[in-house]
Amino acid sequence: MNRAVSSVAELPLAPRQDLWDWVIVCAIFLGIGTLAYVSLRTQLFDHWVELARQGQWSSLLLRPTILWVSMGTLLLVFRTSLWLKYRPFPSANATDAPLLTVVIPAYNEGRMVEKSIATR
Repeated sequence: MNRAVSSVAELPLAPRQDLWDWVIVCAIFLGIGTLAYVSLRTQLFDHWVELARQGQWSSLLLRPTILWVSMGTLLLVFRTSLWLKYRPFPSANATDAPLLTVVIPAYNEGRMVEKSIATR
């Protein structure tokens, strides 16, 4: 049985998104947009806007609330973008699976494992 071995793994196509994926994505971006609208259009940040207009930038930096809100929003946007880009690889079926699998638990021993496998 001649089985061609390829050194380059073929990447599977991204799975088709169903309706629920789009509903969840739209709900997340609608929520982020609502948070941005509420924070910019209501009186929530009026105090800090007034301090900025007066040129009291040190007061803005000393207030941790604005930093927490900013970092939380950035983290939310970053995690959402990572979540949107993530697509898991499908599991290997019996025909694509390797004939032998070797699992060697090691921590920072990559060179030593390679040497051990090469000498056997």
